[in-house]
Amino acid sequence: MKNEAFIPIMNALILQLNKRKEAYTKLCDKFGFFSDMENIEASELRKKALKLVEYYINDLEVEFVEEIIQFKKYIINFPNETKNMQGMLKYLNNNPSLNTTFPNVEIALKLFICMPCSNASGERSF
Repeated sequence: MKNEAFIPIMNALILQLNKRKEAYTKLCDKFGFFSDMENIEASELRKKALKLVEYYINDLEVEFVEEIIQFKKYIINFPNETKNMQGMLKYLNNNPSLNTTFPNVEIALKLFICMPCSNASGERSF
């Protein structure tokens, strides 16, 4: 029983958990700077924004890099409940002048929000 069932099941579980961890790490590398923008220095923020632009070359313009620097300065005045990514997107959409000022920031937030949040492939493998 141990060699025929338990070990293969545990091996599959470990492999699936590692795949999930890798996927979440990649996602955090791309979009993680949004959650801690206030504490990231401008030069580091530019690097992370440029990396995101390079990945989503067809969706984001290069101007996103400078937009995100300006957005960082503006986000300090946001209410605390809007400092998560979904709150930022709602705040931008509720303020048309901000929406037109930061169009690439809105696109980046929409890209993140629209990502599937399911891990069903791990469950299907069993």
